[in-house]
Amino acid sequence: MNDNVSTKKQELIDLGKELRLWKRGLGYEHYCLHQLFPSFSFQDKTMLDIGCGSGIYSAWAAVQGAREVISLEPSASGSGPASPVETLRVIKAKLNLENIGIKKETFQSYSGSQSHFDLILLHYSINHLDEECCIRLRDNPEAWKVYKQIFEKMFGLLKDGGIIVLTDCTNRSFWSDLGMVNPFSPTIEWFKHQPPHVWVKVMTEAGFCEPRITW
Repeated sequence: MNDNVSTKKQELIDLGKELRLWKRGLGYEHYCLHQLFPSFSFQDKTMLDIGCGSGIYSAWAAVQGAREVISLEPSASGSGPASPVETLRVIKAKLNLENIGIKKETFQSYSGSQSHFDLILLHYSINHLDEECCIRLRDNPEAWKVYKQIFEKMFGLLKDGGIIVLTDCTNRSFWSDLGMVNPFSPTIEWFKHQPPHVWVKVMTEAGFCEPRITW
């Protein structure tokens, strides 16, 4: 890691403390390095962050030397503190991260260049691309077709050898099986999600290969 990247990373962690995104930043750094992007070098790479929310992973890629980060967030149509992506706007301005481009649109409406991205990130956003189709994915051929087309579009946006990182919860838990609210994640609507093997299957049909599932 060169000195500039190291400095920018520390500035991001310190700013995250100031914005109360985390207490120390160590968990965020560890998660990025060892779970989300293990062994991936962002230097001079391009990333598409679909449903970026507050944009803390777009910011990570930017300070790690990414040449370009496109951050999609439909809720960015609002301005001001109520908009989740306002956090990313603040980070971008304070750290002078001109390599981040924020677009207030859905993935379906996004018209990026083919074979452009080295990495596509969907951090807890996959079910929100089409929530109704996600719910009916396994028992409705039309819903399956919708998500297959979504992944085919992602496949076309990736460079040869590019990767997609997708995170989500599965569709059930010990608590949901008992018909109870999960005390650790009380807001999750489990039926609106799908297990990893389902995503692997539809992505494989869309052209992706070499899946790796981690928990």
